[in-house]
Amino acid sequence: MFTVTYDPLRGSYENLVLRVEASRYFEKAVDSSWLAGFISGKLTAETTPEAIRAYLDYLALRFTGAHTGAFIPFGLFDECVEGFLIRDVEGDLLTISYSSTVQIAGYEVSLSSWESLVQERSPNFEEEASWVISRTSVLDGLRLSAEQLNIAT
Repeated sequence: MFTVTYDPLRGSYENLVLRVEASRYFEKAVDSSWLAGFISGKLTAETTPEAIRAYLDYLALRFTGAHTGAFIPFGLFDECVEGFLIRDVEGDLLTISYSSTVQIAGYEVSLSSWESLVQERSPNFEEEASWVISRTSVLDGLRLSAEQLNIAT
């Protein structure tokens, strides 16, 4: 299962939580205001249910069309960007690594600039964790995440 949940009780810098339960368990918490800014085109933005839903929709769209070599941002920080590096696609199976790069800073990134920054800089990524998971499982988990957000708000 692959879920992204909003937990305001965790504190402002780690309130958006990724959980992957595949070949091994992985959890990562990041600041949702940077991702709300990423979606809205600002540096940071207020975390609202609409902003989180928009980011979940973005994730679903990117995973639906995922191809080998694609990088999908999740954690935006002053010094680096973290996210999902698609290592391989074979049918419905995705080999994904949660990776980071210091060659792009979080404050440089927006929805409209992301792809061009990756193409211009060809950053190296450092892997933190990896797993093989079906695209269907990822998309089902994102749908569940959106449903849970609807219940919580």
